[in-house]
Amino acid sequence: MNGKRMTLDDRKYEIRHQGQLITSDFLKADIFANTFMKKPLDTVLPNPPVCVLPSVAQHKKSLVLPFSFSELQTAIERCNLNSAPGYDEIHIKWLIETPDIFRAKLLEVCNNAWREGKFPTPWKIALIYPILKPGKPPEDPVSYRPISVLPTMGKIF
Repeated sequence: MNGKRMTLDDRKYEIRHQGQLITSDFLKADIFANTFMKKPLDTVLPNPPVCVLPSVAQHKKSLVLPFSFSELQTAIERCNLNSAPGYDEIHIKWLIETPDIFRAKLLEVCNNAWREGKFPTPWKIALIYPILKPGKPPEDPVSYRPISVLPTMGKIF
């Protein structure tokens, strides 16, 4: 090691598809995408959790209230400090140290999205990294599991 911490982008994947070594990163991405999408959702989550809200009518008023500055602050503080930033490259440590004026603008964006009932599309974009399963052959795309890394803004909203 040269003292530099390895990132997910530094990893090289030697993938074989139909007996051929794949060298193009675009083809590797396509093979991983097809492999990961072949797994039906019910095999990933055989008993998906169900969220039931008790009497929505009782909570309707509180569900439309804007978020407070302290709620935003709590959401930021509860994020895992070791959580990898997504494609936005905004690290949670930066949000913790940023001035209140920036957080006030972020709160405004969050409240606008909440009021309109729209989750900002850029906050939904995940980077998906293939992680080799222990003891599996690294050249087989099925030997990997997908890990998605979301943008920090999406994590706090």
